[in-house]
Parts: sequence; C-alpha cells; structure tokens
Amino acid sequence: MLLTMTKEELHEHIIAELEQTEYDFHVMPHHGLAPHWFERYWDLWRLCYEYIHGEKPPYFPPDLCNR
Repeated sequence: MLLTMTKEELHEHIIAELEQTEYDFHVMPHHGLAPHWFERYWDLWRLCYEYIHGEKPPYFPPDLCNR
C-alpha cells in the first residue's frame, strides 16, 4: 500500500528536512562526520516537486546513479 502525504504534511516534512540539514551542516563536522549532500539535495528536490506539482516526479536521479 502506497501512503501519500497531504499538502500540509508534505510542507511540514520539507521544513523539517531543511532545519535538519542546516543543523547537520553546523554540527556534524565538529564530530568528524559529513552529511550525504548529494542524497539530501535529491530528497529535498523530490519533496518540493511533489509539493508543487501534486504528484511524484517521473524519475529520481539517485536511482539512475545506482544502475
């Protein structure tokens, strides 16, 4: 079963993703860690695409890189 988020839930998820990314940008290097920026960028792109267009994107670039 495929679960879809309402527009409000999607909006909250995008904000949470942005806040977590900013926090990790400042905190993770102090612990010798680095976030996966490539994956985070495309996850955010997917969420924004779905929020704006109201549908899932026809492709997801990280999936294309794993082939």
